Amino acid sequence: MALASLQVTFPTGATTLAAPKMKSRIFLLSLLIGAAITLAGQACSPPQRTAGPCSPPQGVSGSPNRVEDVVSLLNSLPKPVTVACFLQSLDRPLELIASTSSASAQPSPHPSSPRLFIFKGDLVITVVPEGSSGEIVEFSTRISQTRSVKAELDFPVTETLDPAAPYNKIRSGTGTSCRFCHSSESRHSAISFAEAFESEIIWPNPSSLVPLSQLSLLHQYCNSDSERCEVFSGIFDHGPVRQRGLPY
Repeated sequence: MALASLQVTFPTGATTLAAPKMKSRIFLLSLLIGAAITLAGQACSPPQRTAGPCSPPQGVSGSPNRVEDVVSLLNSLPKPVTVACFLQSLDRPLELIASTSSASAQPSPHPSSPRLFIFKGDLVITVVPEGSSGEIVEFSTRISQTRSVKAELDFPVTETLDPAAPYNKIRSGTGTSCRFCHSSESRHSAISFAEAFESEIIWPNPSSLVPLSQLSLLHQYCNSDSERCEVFSGIFDHGPVRQRGLPY
């Protein structure tokens, strides 16, 4: 209820109102205004993530800023942890970019299943709702405007993860499998418990971006328990989601 829509009509043709009637009407008006303010405040308050088995326990952050934080979050959740459950566990609001680009090791399989880039501080979490890469989640921790440390995990997660697991997953030869797309790969010595590597960031082409409004419609028209619809539910059904601009 908007305050501007409130209307209180007093009798016409009278030049004065008796004091008791004036007081009662002022009191009624104050009640109506108070109710309108309360309703307006409720309407503007963003919904919070719903409690459930995919909510992190007390002491575990739902806003991972590093890959190690992701491991801690996943280890705290009941197994098996699906992609949808992982997405549900993240604190809201979610900030994301969606892209239909297929030029990736984690391609969008179809315009109705765009690749999703979810931002949590310096950490970028990348998922696709279905397809050959639907059970792989990629992670990159930005260390500058142009470079990030890469990692990856298979889902569902069925057992307790070692902190080095996301970095070991992409090891290939003397570096990682990411180097075939992301140039100038080098060892990231700041991480001592695993052999982690940094390389150039590749952001999606602006022409491939999907507006949040369209992504929301894809979710609204989901009427099945498919993997794709479960991922959309993990994103949209547990608190507000915001469109993020490309960070360059």
